[in-house]
Amino acid sequence: MLPRIERPKKLEGATYQIRTGCGNLYVTIGSIEGNGAEPIEVIARMGKAGGCANSLNEAVGRAISIGLQWGVPIKEYMDTLKGLQCPNPFPFPHEERCLSCPDGVSISIGRHLDGYEELVNNTSRSVEKPSAGQCPGCSSLLVFQEGCSICPSCGYSKC
Repeated sequence: MLPRIERPKKLEGATYQIRTGCGNLYVTIGSIEGNGAEPIEVIARMGKAGGCANSLNEAVGRAISIGLQWGVPIKEYMDTLKGLQCPNPFPFPHEERCLSCPDGVSISIGRHLDGYEELVNNTSRSVEKPSAGQCPGCSSLLVFQEGCSICPSCGYSKC
């Protein structure tokens, strides 16, 4: 097993803004100066502080950072998180398509590694069916019809 890379007090890095269905996601990727820019830290935060989504994004960033510090290649995380879809994706326009916050982290890593074009052009990034969110009653996906969000499973609607 490789020794753990200790995080120095100062890193060089870049922050990427990604539009998600839940708001703006900011992903900062940090590298040790003079280390060939090999990333050792990822921080993912929503534009709005607090909440469940923010804590899950923080957990994803911490888990990635620990793996990077133990030598897991960052591309492994990009490939693993790519295309994960939540009930509230940001599907349009195609060049900004983000299917979930983990997908946004993957897009940010791809941009950081200059592999963004390959990531965006991958057919697995398509939205299967545009969703109007998740039903508060039964957790099924809502569909948008005639100006309303409707649940085809339980009949919930919101106009």
